[in-house]
Amino acid sequence: MDISKEAFAAIFKQTNEESQYQRPEKPFEISVLGRGEGIIIPDQDLEFLLSCARWDLLPPFAEDGRSAWLQRRESLKLDDATVYNYKLKGIAISDRGIIKPPSDERFQRFFEGEKATLIHMGFGEGGSLISVADPPNPVGGLKAGRGEREFNNARRLYDAGVPAVLPICWGKYNQLFFEGKNMEFVFLGIPMKSELRADGLFLREERKHELGDELLATIKRMYSTYSEKKKNLYAWRFLDDVAYSLGEALHDFHWKAGLVRYAGHSGNYGYDKDKKRVVLHDLDSSISHEEIPEETVGLSMIRDLASASAGLFKLYTHLFFYAKVKAEKRLKKNAFNSLFTGYFKEGDAKLIRDMGKSVQLIFEDHLATLVTKKPNMAAWYTESHDKALMYVPPALMVIYERTDLTKSFPLPYKAKEYLDRYIVYQKERSEFVKKVLAGVQ
Repeated sequence: MDISKEAFAAIFKQTNEESQYQRPEKPFEISVLGRGEGIIIPDQDLEFLLSCARWDLLPPFAEDGRSAWLQRRESLKLDDATVYNYKLKGIAISDRGIIKPPSDERFQRFFEGEKATLIHMGFGEGGSLISVADPPNPVGGLKAGRGEREFNNARRLYDAGVPAVLPICWGKYNQLFFEGKNMEFVFLGIPMKSELRADGLFLREERKHELGDELLATIKRMYSTYSEKKKNLYAWRFLDDVAYSLGEALHDFHWKAGLVRYAGHSGNYGYDKDKKRVVLHDLDSSISHEEIPEETVGLSMIRDLASASAGLFKLYTHLFFYAKVKAEKRLKKNAFNSLFTGYFKEGDAKLIRDMGKSVQLIFEDHLATLVTKKPNMAAWYTESHDKALMYVPPALMVIYERTDLTKSFPLPYKAKEYLDRYIVYQKERSEFVKKVLAGVQ
């Protein structure tokens, strides 16, 4: 089988000529442990992907992160899906343009030059709010279980008909270990043309206070009434449409695929401008309903929506056109309203509008505070996420309890009690963070 550079270039668009690589001393030995039934790609394609995992070929990256991205010159039509790109996760890391192989070194987060860790809100017995530290992970690789989990979750979404990455293959590195177990990798098919996630699509040119070329091209393609004079208003409208589709995707993620724990950061999903829908990525931390106490399933769904709200808030506060949309328009129709409507399609429309408006007002007030305080990026992110986890769940709980969804997974307490619990949780979390960081540092 021909896996030369010439053969590679005949199938894939990316080249490695402008990238900087830190090569391993020798290629890695790997084992394939699972392939997607019904999603069988050509043998030559698979061999190229495996060659990148072994580092026989240098894995190309579209952007920084731990996922290589191969874009086919021609789309690959399968039985009931089309693959435009391949995502190779756990085989390398791109850090400021320098691409390194996976290693057993523990990944360390930094904010503003200081060591940091992510603290997640989880649920304990009776729906109590608890702090959960981000588990240790290897640099550039996937710890044992993560590759297999992402593959299985992608399979579950594919079987349920939810637009998401497609399960191609997963496996392990035979001589790379983290915490005493083999490190893993996973290959996923991308059923959309663009390599940009939602944050890349919206924020690509935000530092220049310009709408990016791909964002403008997408907007022009979607709206036949597009006007250059109103491009900022159309960008706002497009954000609403993305939020609505995200709500639909999360509903099906929860109720068709039976999964929870989806981080709603705008870097975790893409937007398929051809089919006008969100495509879910990054599934290695998601779990099934059966894996958690039944009384916390509904709360976990609410948390996922609150996380998505925080991601949307980050998007539009970083977009310069936000201030160019009149306040009355922002309150009448906004991304939160659209997210909730997409999720609760059979909910009370007036209640959803009211809750969307109240969340918008909360975030507008929060934005004014941030602009005045001008915190560093770490504080900006933390405070915004806190605001979402404090005030969005009560609004969602009110909507949720007036739908039939509550019959399947009733909530263990009311919205007011959640707010009281969160205030206590915040205080306890501060002490938890100090202990975790003391251990990290």
